[in-house]
Formats: sequence, structure tokens, C-alpha cells
Amino acid sequence: MSSKSKFIIGGIIGAIILVSLFFIPTNEFFGTSTYNSESPPPIVVLSNHPDDFGIEPVKCTIESNIVEFQFNVENKLEEDYRLEIHLILNDKNEGSLSREAILVETHSGEITTVNHQAPFNPDFVTCQIEIKRSEKIE
Repeated sequence: MSSKSKFIIGGIIGAIILVSLFFIPTNEFFGTSTYNSESPPPIVVLSNHPDDFGIEPVKCTIESNIVEFQFNVENKLEEDYRLEIHLILNDKNEGSLSREAILVETHSGEITTVNHQAPFNPDFVTCQIEIKRSEKIE
């Protein structure tokens, strides 16, 4: 193999390495957090009743010393229900920093928009909305 072909093969391998490094996210490569205080925090949705009630997150934003939750709840059942919903701020290890329980009344086949404010915690990185319990309204 001539030195010219070795040089070309080495150049191709080097180019492949450089291109692949371009596509590796540096935050994962160097172990830094993906949370950016300028962008809205991600919203995690959990439910013990996913077939009965749908949750569509709208926003979780920081306003001064308040975290503003806004989401829609869809009642897919033929009766009215009262839902116990927990609004949670999680840290980078998915540990709960704060948790507030609210009650939301939903009507059969309707979508209800919920707005709620929670105290700000500077260590939080994700917002979580979780339906814990439901009870039929008589």
C-alpha cells in the first residue's frame, strides 16, 4: 500500500470521526445538565386512569417566585368526576421537591382548562402533573 493511499484512508477515517463527534450531544458527553433556565421546564404527565381522563399540558413557566401550571383535562367518561391531581416540582434526579394536591371537577365528555400557581424552588428542573384519584360526582 503506497503512502498516498494511507494518507487518503487516514483522512477519510479522520473525517468520519469529526463528523460523528459533531452529532454527539456535548451535554451527554461531558455530563452537564440539559436544563436551561431560559427555556420552559419539561412537563411529565402521569395518571392512574389514562383511559378515563386525558391530560394535555399547556405550560409550566416561572413567573417571579411562582411556577405557573396550565393544562387541559379531558373527561372521557359518561359521568361527572372530581379528580385529585398532584402538581409536582422535581429535581434533576426526579426527586420531588414540592407537591400540591388540587381538586378538579370534570363534566362528561368535556375538556376543562386548569390554571394553578405553585411556589418556586430554584432546584427544580421538571414539572409533573399526576392524576392520583377520581370519584364520581353524585
